[in-house]
Amino acid sequence: MNFLSHFHYDRKDSGNSLYHLGLVFPDFLKMLTLQRFKPEPIYDTQHPLYLGAMKHIERDGHFHSHAFFDDMCEKIGGIIDETPAKSIPKTWFLAHILLEMAIDRLLMEENISYLDEFYAELEGVKEDEIKMYFEHNKLSKADVFTEKLNKFIEHKWLYKYLEDDMLPKSLNRVYFRIGFTEEWNKETHQALIASLPSVLQTVKGGLKDYR
Repeated sequence: MNFLSHFHYDRKDSGNSLYHLGLVFPDFLKMLTLQRFKPEPIYDTQHPLYLGAMKHIERDGHFHSHAFFDDMCEKIGGIIDETPAKSIPKTWFLAHILLEMAIDRLLMEENISYLDEFYAELEGVKEDEIKMYFEHNKLSKADVFTEKLNKFIEHKWLYKYLEDDMLPKSLNRVYFRIGFTEEWNKETHQALIASLPSVLQTVKGGLKDYR
């Protein structure tokens, strides 16, 4: 869920729209079409979308193996365990996703232009370029992907990460996607909102050690 982070840390100059889509493509492909990105290309190893996607894989590997990741997940889990939100299953997974959302939020608070530029790059991608990539790499549901990508761009959901009330709702949506269909009750929702200042402060303090 750290879409902006991938763009921020590994971006190129503006105008490299396919590469910048690639920076979030593995997550988008799974989220929008339920397909997994395969690192072995069938068509073109120098395609900018593929290069961006491989940079995404590299960044994820670095991030998830870094001491910062384990330390933050443990600390966020500890914060959650002190609230009624501890009833949410898979606390480590919850802490993982909340960490990623918190990093994106902190980047937005630092400079909202990061997010403006991210959406501008996505808007620069042409649908026929996406569909050609899907065809050449034997991926299905190109129309579904482009339709949902357009909605993602139109609704600009990531801006809502700046609203305390929307982060728990975003977390709940992630849980729906992994098979938990229960809407969190008001007490749990409010507990997550109340924990956000501590979570954001903890992550902000830890980011200086992430390289």
